[in-house]
Amino acid sequence: MPLPPDGRRAEVARAKRSAVVGAARRLFAEQGYFTTTVEQIARDAGVAPATVYATTGGKQGLLFELVEEWSTTPAVREALEGVARCERVEDVLAELSAGVARVRDEWGDVIEVVLATAPHEPAVAARLLEVRGVYEADVDRCVRRILHLTDHPEAHREVLDVLWFYFGFRGYALLVHDRGWEPARAERWLVRQALRAVEDALAAGVTA
Repeated sequence: MPLPPDGRRAEVARAKRSAVVGAARRLFAEQGYFTTTVEQIARDAGVAPATVYATTGGKQGLLFELVEEWSTTPAVREALEGVARCERVEDVLAELSAGVARVRDEWGDVIEVVLATAPHEPAVAARLLEVRGVYEADVDRCVRRILHLTDHPEAHREVLDVLWFYFGFRGYALLVHDRGWEPARAERWLVRQALRAVEDALAAGVTA
């Protein structure tokens, strides 16, 4: 059954928006946020520049839309659900490491654009700070699972710092993209190193 006129218009609008967002993502990743122009995005998406502004509000709106998609990816929820079922500290770290890898593999290009843009664009820096707060809260849920399993609440801050060091925005990307490690090797290494550091943090908490 053919769509009614309103349905067809909505479908066309969604297709144009998707094309614009996709073009912006490709161009931001290839040549950077500041070098990319609205005209280039429009040409790559096959629409008029006015359509870019009308559908997303321009470059900043496009970047914010990509940040929203990155920060709400189902991979985060799935990783946290896995963490909640873990019965060993090592398994918590493995779930976290795998979740970081999934998010990075899917959204690494967007993350790098945001990290590179934020120091020079206050609005992007503010949005990144919001996303970081949400991510820190997610990591904190992993910390609380570890503390529940080990019964060492006094070590909370240090364990959180350890997990942020190994599983923050940079660790996996440095190993895989900068140093050329195989993703599986990077995941395993991060888990092993984080486990040792967590064990040290827990021991320090007991003896403090």
